[in-house]
Amino acid sequence: MSAKGVEALLKFIYYSNVDDPMSSCSVALELLKGGHQSYAGNLSGQKYAWFDIDTALMLYFWTLKVDGNEDLKWKALRVIKSKGDDLEGSTVFEKLLKEDTKTATKLIAQCFKI
Repeated sequence: MSAKGVEALLKFIYYSNVDDPMSSCSVALELLKGGHQSYAGNLSGQKYAWFDIDTALMLYFWTLKVDGNEDLKWKALRVIKSKGDDLEGSTVFEKLLKEDTKTATKLIAQCFKI
C-alpha cells in the first residue's frame, strides 16, 4: 500500500475521516484491496467521471479475483466503456495487450455487452 493509502487508512481508523479515498480513485482502490470487505468508502456509488481509465481497469481486474464484487465489476466495465477513447493512452491497457491478449479480448467483449 502506498504512503497515501496508509495515511488515508489511519485517518479513517483514528478520525473516521474518508476525505482522502473519496478525493482520489487510486487511494480508494488501494483501501478496497487492503480492506476487502471492511472498505471505508463506497466505490459503487461514485460517478463515472470520478474514475480514471487506469484505475477503472485495475478495479475490474481486481474484481475478477475476489468474490462478491459483481456490482463493482459492472461499474468498472461501464466506466471503461464510457471512457473508451482513453484506452489509447492507458498504460494499464497497453500492458494488458502485451501480456494477456485473451483477457484484453474478454474485457472488450464485456464492454460491448453492456
